[in-house]
Amino acid sequence: MNIRKTLSNINLKRALLFTAVFVSVVYILVFVIFATLAALGNGLAMDSYAANGTFQLYNPLRRLLDGEVLARDFPFFHGVGVPLLHFPLFYIMGHNLFAVEVAKLLVSPILFLVSSFFLFWAYFRNVKKSIFATSIFTIISIDAIDAIWAGNSLLGLRTTFPFIATAFMLWRPNWQMTIGKNKINLYYPILYTIMGLSVACGTEQGLAFILAYVIIKAIRYIRSKETTKKKIMMFFGELFGVAIAVYAVLSIMTLGHAHDALRYALIEVPKDQGWYFGAPPNSFLQLNTLDQLVTKRMLLYMLPVMIGGVVAYIISIKKKILSKKEFSTFSILLLYGIIVFAVSITGYWAPGAQLIPLERAAGSILVMVLIYAADKIIRTKKPNVNAINKKISFIAFGLLLGCVVAIGYNTAIFLQKISWMPVKHIVTESRKARHSTDDSEYVSVAWKKRLEAFAPYIKNGASIWSTYTSVYDSIHKQKNGSSGGEDYIIHALGPDRRDKYTEDFIEQKPDYVITLNPSYFVYEEWLWSRHWQFYKELLNNYTVIATNDSHVLWKRQSDSANQKTTIHPERRVQKSSNGDYVINADTGNNIRVFEISVRYKAKSILPMTSKLPRYLLEISGSSLQEYPISLPPYSTSWSFPIALGPNDSSVRISPKAYSLIPGVSFEIQDISYREMPVREDNLYIYKSNFCLHNADKCTETNKH
Repeated sequence: MNIRKTLSNINLKRALLFTAVFVSVVYILVFVIFATLAALGNGLAMDSYAANGTFQLYNPLRRLLDGEVLARDFPFFHGVGVPLLHFPLFYIMGHNLFAVEVAKLLVSPILFLVSSFFLFWAYFRNVKKSIFATSIFTIISIDAIDAIWAGNSLLGLRTTFPFIATAFMLWRPNWQMTIGKNKINLYYPILYTIMGLSVACGTEQGLAFILAYVIIKAIRYIRSKETTKKKIMMFFGELFGVAIAVYAVLSIMTLGHAHDALRYALIEVPKDQGWYFGAPPNSFLQLNTLDQLVTKRMLLYMLPVMIGGVVAYIISIKKKILSKKEFSTFSILLLYGIIVFAVSITGYWAPGAQLIPLERAAGSILVMVLIYAADKIIRTKKPNVNAINKKISFIAFGLLLGCVVAIGYNTAIFLQKISWMPVKHIVTESRKARHSTDDSEYVSVAWKKRLEAFAPYIKNGASIWSTYTSVYDSIHKQKNGSSGGEDYIIHALGPDRRDKYTEDFIEQKPDYVITLNPSYFVYEEWLWSRHWQFYKELLNNYTVIATNDSHVLWKRQSDSANQKTTIHPERRVQKSSNGDYVINADTGNNIRVFEISVRYKAKSILPMTSKLPRYLLEISGSSLQEYPISLPPYSTSWSFPIALGPNDSSVRISPKAYSLIPGVSFEIQDISYREMPVREDNLYIYKSNFCLHNADKCTETNKH
């Protein structure tokens, strides 16, 4: 009887543990198959958003194919390593539009699985537990943590190397290299190199991880019993090592142009992070925007994962589950997520995205601690089987059984999705797509219609300038002509790059320009005020000749046609008693466009807070524009357009400074305006912008 009971218990434990590992392996394999087929299937009918998405990746990969060098010839907003990570698969799959769509959709989930497994293995040192943990964490991530799929900004991929660095710190292999009679420990050089990769493959993610590492290390050095001199030497030695590794990694990736990469990442982008990106229609941090922390997704998914991870971290410290190395490493990982969030909110305010690194960190810790505790309870032989021990064992078994059921259920979901896919068609057509030289061949129906709408107008060999370079350009074998290599106008950041981008455009006089349709792209109006000199040149010297649902096609007019424009006098606007500025224009028979020039002083007295306030000119009275004008704090003059509809008789400009910190001053010194002569056809963009917010009144606008 005792033997039978013992065998029964052993079989139950082993059967459940074996099943947990088995279904985890099956789940991961099925997930990879699904991700691969989904990537191939989407590649056969690319349907990316016209801004960011696929083209944000395709443009730099095309430049790399042409022999251009990252940082020297063109920037990459999220880190120079991102396109390089995608390049091998992109090249293997045919280095065309199909290939980049496949690479975009497949590289991110694969790197997520690899980095997650490595982290769990480094903690458990057990392959079976690590596979089980990876499957559980993947299921949690699909529902609660938006870190698997590429999305619109490859955020999940950009968090990869901080987690690989964390795994390496947990693993801490004793690798050594002998040079002469000296043995060199390779742990720190490899760790610093991974940190360098984290900066290269996700600038803000890598820098936040390094800062977290430095802070925790500094605390450990302060608390150590070494002499003060030795502690200082060791600390600054680490700083020097990290800096050298980052510079070396960037130098290799940019073929010796690390300085250019660092300048773009650390000076030009941060300079415009606040006023440029962190203003309407984007949210910025204010008391009335804190409600984004209590959205349904935040309350039901994100906060429970983050709180659960932090609680598991605290309990594991109190119960002494973590070793000193694990405590230090987990502290770095959580602090990294906090720093990413703290730094990101100085730009725009989007906690649903900005908290993802912290959520992934907390979620990883939660899974590790729970699996550790459950495994220990299940495997530990208890001499005294009392009611409490029975309850604890029952909970542990229940948790394990629940995980097995969840993994099995999610496996069935992916198997069902795969069964709905035309697998044979996907595989057959993918083989053909690898050899395609025509990017218009493998796009969605929507994109085919867009291309067909413009095809009759664009002559072969004509030059094209797109504010968001996309498939229109690739099918004509063209790239954006900016000397800085900015394929997206929003990547011409900093006053020098922005001015040079416009100068190149004016000097080159491209035959055609393609901009995004305001009714499709909420940020088109936003761009008018940030790149007014570019759009002013566009309105003066180009005419809208075709539109589709997402884009506007402009054609350059002859110089003789441009000489017939009327120049209206410039007029000053007097300040009203309430501090506003009112332009009285009376009503008209058509849309009127005014160029507004403002001189101002914007200042934040407290040190290191210049990027936090927003200096806005709020506009009221225009039926064609919705958003306030954001002014850069480092400038003292700015120009922008305001369009008035036929029934708009005046426009009110209200200067407002928004800041959660004291010591902010915003003074308007002068405002003047001049009416702009705009061709009838070009007024389409203002009508389209009106339609973005008044769709029910605009059934005829897109029939231009």
